[in-house]
Amino acid sequence: IYLTTATGYLVAGNSFDNIYGTSGNGYAVISSACTDGVISGNTGVFSATEGRHFVYLSTGNRKIVVNGNTFTGGMSAQITSYVTAVQTRGQDCVISNNVLLDCGDATGSTGAIEVVGNIEGYIIQGNVIRSPAVYGIKIEKGTSPAATCSKISVIGNQIDESGNSAIINQGC
Repeated sequence: IYLTTATGYLVAGNSFDNIYGTSGNGYAVISSACTDGVISGNTGVFSATEGRHFVYLSTGNRKIVVNGNTFTGGMSAQITSYVTAVQTRGQDCVISNNVLLDCGDATGSTGAIEVVGNIEGYIIQGNVIRSPAVYGIKIEKGTSPAATCSKISVIGNQIDESGNSAIINQGC
């Protein structure tokens, strides 16, 4: 599902299984430059070598809620927000109460939730994360000096059996 410049959307109750692709493909839901969206109550299973992200919050999203989903497997972060310094900032998004299992194959920096780049006011709360290959939650400013990463809250998540670190904060 590819959503761009949508306002007030709801993506709920869907099942995403074995969506293939490794670079630029393999996404279940992409939200780009959207406002007031909800991605909730979805399920999905990807293999450890296929499937990029279940949820990808790209440039310019505001007030998107990713809540109550259950995702298993995949080769990259299961829920990610990646916004480069030259893209419109992502603001005030919530990633909460998701169950994220068995993410990644430990060949790269792979974890369950990844929030990177030009972002502000994100809340990551109440997620249950089990057996991520490298990390449970990664928050990163990114490599560009122009990127800003601020007001990120990580509250009450449960992370078990992480391959490297439970929570990584790189520059935010």
